[in-house]
Amino acid sequence: VDSAFIKPETILFIQSFKNKIVVGPAETKELGDGTQIYENFLNNRDRSKASSRHERSDGLPDMILYTSGTTAKPKGVMLDESQFAANCRDSLVHIPITSADKIIVALPLFHSFGNIMALIVFMKGGTLILLKQFAPKSILQNITDHKATILPLVPTIYSFLVDLNARGGYDASSLKYCISGGAALPRALLKKVEDSLKVSVIEGYGLSETSPVIAVNTFKDGSFPGSVGPIVPNVEVKIIDESGKEQSTGEVGEILVRGKTVMRGYWNRPEETAETLTPDGWLKTGDLGHIDEKNRLFISAGRIKDLIIRAGENISPLAIENALMNHPAIAEVAAVGVPDERAGERVKVCVVLRQETTATESELKKFCRENLPAFMTPDTFQFMEALPKTATG
Repeated sequence: VDSAFIKPETILFIQSFKNKIVVGPAETKELGDGTQIYENFLNNRDRSKASSRHERSDGLPDMILYTSGTTAKPKGVMLDESQFAANCRDSLVHIPITSADKIIVALPLFHSFGNIMALIVFMKGGTLILLKQFAPKSILQNITDHKATILPLVPTIYSFLVDLNARGGYDASSLKYCISGGAALPRALLKKVEDSLKVSVIEGYGLSETSPVIAVNTFKDGSFPGSVGPIVPNVEVKIIDESGKEQSTGEVGEILVRGKTVMRGYWNRPEETAETLTPDGWLKTGDLGHIDEKNRLFISAGRIKDLIIRAGENISPLAIENALMNHPAIAEVAAVGVPDERAGERVKVCVVLRQETTATESELKKFCRENLPAFMTPDTFQFMEALPKTATG
């Protein structure tokens, strides 16, 4: 159980299982009888309660990994051990981690990115440096203390990490690569991380539903701004338009994925499974992208459901966010659509400014007009202390 669990959500998915044993931190005792504390379980004090065995039916998966639930209630993704093993091997073709590497994993292990990074390290016999939280100070201190060589994180944490590293007091010279996933990495932030930490940032793309890695840039070629890298071996990707027709090279459409690492379905969600998986095995990601002539994948416009439709124009929040991240005063940004009687939707942008910087709404609108097509200019800006985040950043 996630140590940062939200009680109603946790109860919801625990109730969907029979014959269960729930192990978690002390707080999970709030979930009722039958829960066990990690430390007691590991020290054998609670294992007697877990001694009963049940016959496992052939239909049960090895793991049910829950999605983050950012666009709907979390869904249980049914996966098997063989799929994770295959994805580790295929990912290693692009990112050949070795037994000599020391990898910081501050990502939670219930998240597909943190989970696959830990499994890759185990497969190669490297050193796994597990951290309890995302805290940038703790990450930089552990890089300094343990001479870590590889750092996988989500973009929002890299943003804070760069600012903290700039103040001095840490030694990140042991790092060879940073790996970014879990969300789109703005080009401006990629450059800041590479300039600050003096390493290549290897961006990748994947989903819980695909075990998870679909594409990742290679250690050999380094970062390619705007691209999440070539497709990993044994995974098929195609791009389709709204009618289902396959797009040509360079044309934007929905990303579909097929291969042995694609999930069998969502736990107890047959309707959602049918909506996501086609009869011939293609998984609809809901993400918009394109593939170039070198088989590199680009997440061009974010998620289909996130598109803002203002007066008939399809506006990509991701394009707005990427442009604004080039502004020197902006630390974090999120573009959203808000209902409007006349236009259908208006574009609202929430921004967090960097410490000791200032910016006004008129300045940011002017910046957008200079760096985006006119139809994408936001209507309003809201300045915030911080953006709300899930447990995975």
